[in-house]
Amino acid sequence: MNSKTTHVLKFSSLFDDTSFMSADEEGYVNADLLEHLSEVHDSAVLSSPMFVDRKDHYAEGALAIDSNSFLFGLKRLTATLHKKRNAAFAQFTYVGDASSYKSDLRDIVCVSTDTALLQSARELSEHEIEQLPAKFAAAAARAQKSNFDGVVLSVANNNLFVRFLSPVYNHRGEECDGRTLLYKTMSALRAAVGDHFPVLLKLDTTSICWFDRNDLQLLKTSGCDALLLYSEDDVSSQLAASGNTTYSCGLENTKLILLSDD
Repeated sequence: MNSKTTHVLKFSSLFDDTSFMSADEEGYVNADLLEHLSEVHDSAVLSSPMFVDRKDHYAEGALAIDSNSFLFGLKRLTATLHKKRNAAFAQFTYVGDASSYKSDLRDIVCVSTDTALLQSARELSEHEIEQLPAKFAAAAARAQKSNFDGVVLSVANNNLFVRFLSPVYNHRGEECDGRTLLYKTMSALRAAVGDHFPVLLKLDTTSICWFDRNDLQLLKTSGCDALLLYSEDDVSSQLAASGNTTYSCGLENTKLILLSDD
């Protein structure tokens, strides 16, 4: 990990904007969101989770980053945050059938039909699964062009990545292995933004149980600089005690683990 990346990630105050969903109906940044963010200062700010595929417009007010048409608004967002000495991190998700929100273009998908959270969900095809890393990579490139300071892949809130990792939900066999998909996505994110741009992985209580200390080296090799852990349990403590540098983020039960180059 280079010194610039390490400097950006050494934040003592984390502002996670997950609960504030105020983009317009298409997913564009609007005045309400900019006014909200103008009150934040001297923090590392995680955007509300952005959808990287128009078919996964998972909630009213969700931010979009699935095409270049969103860059102008996202640049206004990062400029607003930088003006108050914040670092801005673009957070990405793929929610699938964890949300029942309906819009004209939404196509609700699941990992396995027999474990779908919604009866209306259809199973992702193997081709669609193969395309997921490229969708996240394209989003990361747009975030970098929009002057974000880093990107965060969310494997949390029971989203599709969580369920790909879980044998309870993923009945697709080895050809749709969740770890392989995660490592391919992390590698695609890294390739999209280059070596000197922070790439983080966010885990919470729905996902952290599928990880152990042996995964840290694989994640680092895949291009991950750090883990954001939203959990206070035995697994979280084991990962935090893994020999890597760990910081408190100013949020309850939240840790930042830098994946060192040692």
